[in-house]
Amino acid sequence: MSLLRRLSRLLGGENVTDIAPSVSRRPSRSDGIFVNKWTEGKAGFDLSTVPPQILAGEGTIPVPLVLDDQVGPEMAILWIDHTPFIYDLARIKPFVLKFKIGLLNTSYGPVLFMLFIVDDPNNRNGWFAVNESYMNLFEPQHVITMRKLARQSHWHVILVDDAGQQVGFFEVENRYDLGKSLDIALSTCANMRQMDFSAAKQEIYRNYQLDDLLRT
Repeated sequence: MSLLRRLSRLLGGENVTDIAPSVSRRPSRSDGIFVNKWTEGKAGFDLSTVPPQILAGEGTIPVPLVLDDQVGPEMAILWIDHTPFIYDLARIKPFVLKFKIGLLNTSYGPVLFMLFIVDDPNNRNGWFAVNESYMNLFEPQHVITMRKLARQSHWHVILVDDAGQQVGFFEVENRYDLGKSLDIALSTCANMRQMDFSAAKQEIYRNYQLDDLLRT
């Protein structure tokens, strides 16, 4: 629990969706930020390039997609839910996304957890939906994926139903300091060894409830 508390206090953030045309677009900035603000108004995307095994699952999953040809590939966040709840989520206005991250130490090594939290517009102190995701800090591809997400100026959340179809699209400005948090997590775990990521996640499922992660 000490690892979790050490990192989770440093992260978090929120933003309100604002998808509106803009007068200019730059693909990158000198500070390394990849500018990917959506400028085309309402949007519908072809998800046929997403691997079927991803669409067959549920959760919040960053995947590389080209949403705008002038911007090129970016990491979009697929929020996949095979229940009718996904349609309720698509109707939320405003769509305020908070992000929380922390480290959990298990018998099989440390695991980074991430919570994607959508505020309840009818309850200023409550949430409407939460999705959790876990990252293997010892898997280079996991780190590369999250580094790319961290460098984007905006996060694009695409809601996907059980038919693999888009039912919602939201944009939030990236103010979550994910890159800094990854640096802290990787530094903290530099001398640790992960033996079995799947077993580590199963231990988390047994020992922690969602409320435990939200309260940290």
